[in-house]
Amino acid sequence: MNCQLWRQDDNDQRFLVDRYSTREEAETRMAELMQGHHKQTYWISREADTP
Repeated sequence: MNCQLWRQDDNDQRFLVDRYSTREEAETRMAELMQGHHKQTYWISREADTP
């Protein structure tokens, strides 16, 4: 399953941070980013399967 890591900033702008092969990789990166000084919102979504 491919996962996408997303970020929403203080102005409600949403940005794709990166794509990962596993949810675990995405969660690890999200945890690293959440250690920063700015309080952003991060979430992981499953990338839609394409035929």
